[in-house]
Amino acid sequence: MSAQLQPNSSSVFNAGDDVHHCVFRCGEHWFSLAATAVREIIASPPCVVIPDTHRALHGLCHLRSEFIPVINLEQLLELGSSTLEHDDNSKMIVIDGQPLWALRVSETSRLVALETLIAPDGRSDDGQASAVLGTAMLDNRVIRVLDAKNLVDRLRSMLDST
Repeated sequence: MSAQLQPNSSSVFNAGDDVHHCVFRCGEHWFSLAATAVREIIASPPCVVIPDTHRALHGLCHLRSEFIPVINLEQLLELGSSTLEHDDNSKMIVIDGQPLWALRVSETSRLVALETLIAPDGRSDDGQASAVLGTAMLDNRVIRVLDAKNLVDRLRSMLDST
């Protein structure tokens, strides 16, 4: 009799070849977003800091006649101090949606299909839908797979509480 894997606190989602992820780094941490959520990747334009807002909002930038909020992912996910504060080589991942918004990142890697280990209930410690959908392995690195909608919802919640 062969042993069978029983579902426990997590499950595996095999995205297959149809779902690709944009893999990127913020400071020391690696992340991915579904490629369908990414509008473009550009060199970071100058950002204007908004006084008295949460540190998860890096600021606003002006891109093609639009002001776009720029998220500091390390602060949003409470991963410690931001290593992007003085990085002139940073990039911005512009996320598709209404309105547009962007993530400030250290490095972009590539588009790749990922097999993701999904978090059991999709909730963070504060009961909100988690911005981190699950994890994956790529090149012997743990990649946090992000949910674009939940990232924005989490930022809005943080901004509303300040």
